[in-house]
Amino acid sequence: MNKEKIKGAIEELLNFGKDFNEELLSHDANQPLENFYAHTVERFLNTYKGYINATYSEADYLCSLRNLLLVFDFNLKIYDDSVISDRFGIYQNASTKEIYATVNVPDYVARPEFVSRAYVRNFVYRSSNESARYNLVTNPYINNLTNYKTFKTLAQKLAVMGALKLPFGYTSLICLPTGGGKSLITQTVAYQNEGLTIVVVPTVSLAIDQVKATKKAIKHNTDEEVFCYYSGVKNKERIFQTLQQKTARLLFISPEALLKNDTFKNLINEANSSKYLKNIIIDEAHTVIAWGSYFRVEYQCLEPWRNKLMRFNPGIRTYLLSATFTENNVRLLRKMFSDGTRWVEIRCDSLRHEPTFALVKAKGYYDKQKKLVQLIDCLPRPMIVYVSSPDAAKVLKEKLEEKGYYNFRLFTGETESSDREKIIKEWSENQFDLLIGTSAFGVGVDKPDVRTVLHAYVPESPDMYYQELGRGGRDGLPCLSMLCLNPIRDIEDTEGKGIKALTIVKLFGRWWTMLNSKTSHRSNDLITIDTSVKPHYSNKTTVVGNQADRNWNIYVLLFLRRHDFITIEDIDYQSNTDQYWFQIKILDERLFDDRVKQDYLEAAREDEEKQTEGDLSLLTDEILRGQGCWSEMFYSTYKQVSAYCAGCMEHSEPRNDEPDRFPLIKSVKCPQFVSEHNDILGNNNEIIIQFESNETEALIKKLSSSNVKIFVADNNSILEQFPINTDKKIIIFGIDEFSKLSKMECTYFLFGAIGVFYSSENFLKIRRSVDRYLNLHAGKVIDLITSTITESVEYKMMIESTEATKYKLDMFGGE
Repeated sequence: MNKEKIKGAIEELLNFGKDFNEELLSHDANQPLENFYAHTVERFLNTYKGYINATYSEADYLCSLRNLLLVFDFNLKIYDDSVISDRFGIYQNASTKEIYATVNVPDYVARPEFVSRAYVRNFVYRSSNESARYNLVTNPYINNLTNYKTFKTLAQKLAVMGALKLPFGYTSLICLPTGGGKSLITQTVAYQNEGLTIVVVPTVSLAIDQVKATKKAIKHNTDEEVFCYYSGVKNKERIFQTLQQKTARLLFISPEALLKNDTFKNLINEANSSKYLKNIIIDEAHTVIAWGSYFRVEYQCLEPWRNKLMRFNPGIRTYLLSATFTENNVRLLRKMFSDGTRWVEIRCDSLRHEPTFALVKAKGYYDKQKKLVQLIDCLPRPMIVYVSSPDAAKVLKEKLEEKGYYNFRLFTGETESSDREKIIKEWSENQFDLLIGTSAFGVGVDKPDVRTVLHAYVPESPDMYYQELGRGGRDGLPCLSMLCLNPIRDIEDTEGKGIKALTIVKLFGRWWTMLNSKTSHRSNDLITIDTSVKPHYSNKTTVVGNQADRNWNIYVLLFLRRHDFITIEDIDYQSNTDQYWFQIKILDERLFDDRVKQDYLEAAREDEEKQTEGDLSLLTDEILRGQGCWSEMFYSTYKQVSAYCAGCMEHSEPRNDEPDRFPLIKSVKCPQFVSEHNDILGNNNEIIIQFESNETEALIKKLSSSNVKIFVADNNSILEQFPINTDKKIIIFGIDEFSKLSKMECTYFLFGAIGVFYSSENFLKIRRSVDRYLNLHAGKVIDLITSTITESVEYKMMIESTEATKYKLDMFGGE
C-alpha cells in the first residue's frame, strides 16, 4: 500500500471533488497493519461522503479526518481552512500550509503515550517467531475445507486438532486467547462428520458474526448449511426445512430459543433420535456461569437439556469454548457438562498483549459526562464505549448529539433484532467508528481493528471487564482500555445491581413451597416441580407467582444443583403459560424435612456470596487505588496465565514474565479407553522405512491407510504430499512441539504410531527428540528416511544404536 499515493488521492478528493481510486487500497489481507490502514481510509471516505450529503456533521468529519492524519502520520494540503480545529487537534503549518494533527489528550489522562500508541503510529509489526520455531501447517482436511494451509498460532493448532481428536461422548473445555481463531474449531468440527452441530451463543450479535465468518471461511454451499436463529430472523422457515431434511450443518442459536421455541424443541428432538445431532458447542462458555445464575437462567438449564439428549444419543460430543476460564468456571462446567471422566481440557490460556490500561477519575456526575465527551473526541477510533444500562446509553447519546456527533450507533438489550443485524453489518463494513453499548454488545464479535474500549461504568468482576476490553486489538495491534469513572458512585451502582443472595429463610421457603405445591407431583424418586408458584411467606393472596417469582424459584433450583443437593433430570417449558417445569432428583434427604436446621444451605450460600464479592473487590480495589499493575488483577483471576501487561498506571513499558512459554500450559492425557489403535508395528516400538524422495506421497498414503495419524516433519511443504482424502484427524507436528509435548507427557496428542520424517539438516535434533520420546513413553515410532540420508555418518550411528527393523517402502505392509 502506497501512502504517498493515498495522500495525493485524498487531497484531490477534498480539494477538487475527484473520486478516490479504491484500487489504492489493495493490500495483503493477511497483514493486520495493512488491513488497519485500508479500513481507516474506508471509514474516512464513508464519513466524508455522509458529511458532503449532510447526513453527518462537521464533528463526525473532523474527528475522522484527525484519525486518518494520526494513523497515517502524514500532512495534507487542504485549501479549506475550516478543518482547523483546536477541539480535534487539527492545525495548519504556517510555512507549508499543510494540515496536520496532534495527539491532544486532556491533562487528566495520566498516560498520553498510550493514546499515541493506540493510533498505531510508527508501529513496527513484529510477527511471532512461532512460524519459525514450530510447524504450523494444517492438514489436508482443513486445507481442503477452508484453503488455510497454516494455523495462526501453535495454540490454535493444538486447540483445533485437539477438538477433532475428541472421542464420541466426550466433553472438551478449550481455552484459546481472544483473536486466536476459536471459530475454526466450530467450523472444522461441524464438517468433520455428516450431521448437525448446534452452537449455543450468548448474543444475537455473536450469532450473526459467526455465520458471516463461517460462510467466508468454508468452501461449501454454506447458504443451505449454516444458519443462525433469533427472534425476527427472516429465513426462519428455511431453517426449519433444512433441519427436517437433515441438510443443515451448523446452527447458531441462543439458549432461550433452544428451550422455549416449541418448533425448535421438536426438530432438535427428531434430530437427536435419528442421531443426526453430532455436536453441541457452547461458545463463550464462561457466560454459562457468569450469566446463568439468575438473569439468564436458561444458560444453566442447558445441563439437563443436554443430558436428556445424551440419554438417547450418547455419542454427542460437547465443546466448551472461551478465551478465559476462572477456576470456579471450570469446576462448575465440568460438573454440569460431563460425568467427570469423559473430560478433556485443552488449555492455551494467555493474557492479551495488545491493550494498555488507563484510568480517568471524575469528581462527580457532571464532571464525568464532560470528560466522557472529551475522551470520545480525542481517543483513537474505532471505539466502543461501554455503559451500565440502556438508559445510560440514551443519556450519552444526547450529550454526543449536543456536541455535533451523528455517525454513531447504540447497541443495548433494547435494540430490536432487525436493528442489531444492521448495526453489526455496518460496524463490520466500516460505515461508522463509534458504538455506545451495554454488555449486550460485543461478546465474540470479531471486528479486528477496534482501537479503544472506553468503560463508563464498573463491570461486576475482573472477568467481565476483561471480556469487554477484549473487543479491542483483535488484529494483534496496540489498543487502549480506559475507564472514565466517578469511582465511589459507580462502584456503589455496581454493588447495588448485583444479585443479592436470598436469605436462608426465603431460599428454603421457596424450595418448600415448590416441593409441596399441589401442582408439583412425584413419581418414584423423581419430582416434577412447578416453578411458577408464589412462596408461602408472601403476603399476596394469589397462588401463581409473577415472572420475578419464577426466576427466583429457578435460581433456587439451580443453586441446589450447583451444590449437589439435587440433580435436574429434565426441564419443560410451556409456551402457552410461560411456565418452566423441572424434573429433579433429591440427593440430600435434609431437603425433605423443614424441621432440620438449614445451616448446610447457609454455608453454600455464603460461599457463593463471598465469591461474588471477592471478584468485584479485586476490580474496585484497583480502581480506588488508582495505581499498581492491572495484570496482577487478571493473574489473580485466571490462575493458568503468566503475568503480561503492555502498560498500565504503574509502568509505561510492556512487562512479560515468560516470553517463550509453550502455549499449551497443562498436559492433556489420553482417554482411558480409545478405539483408535493399530498393529502396524506389531510388538516393535520402532521401525525404519527407507524410501525415495519421489515416493513420499505413496508412503504417506500407505501409512495413513494403516491408521498412522501423527507425523513429525521440520517443514511445511510436507502438506502438499498428503492426499486430500486422508483421515481428518491427521496431525503434522514440527520437531520442537513434538519434543515439548513429549516432555509434558501429553499423550492425548501423541497416542498411536508416529511417523517421523528425517532431514539431513536436522537429523541429530530429530533423533534426540525421538530417543527422548521413546525413553519417556511406551510409544511407537516409524522412522521415515530417504535414501540420500542413509549414507550419512549420523544415520550409520543411529543404526548402530537401535535394534529397529529396517524396511524399504515396497517391502512394507499396508494398503
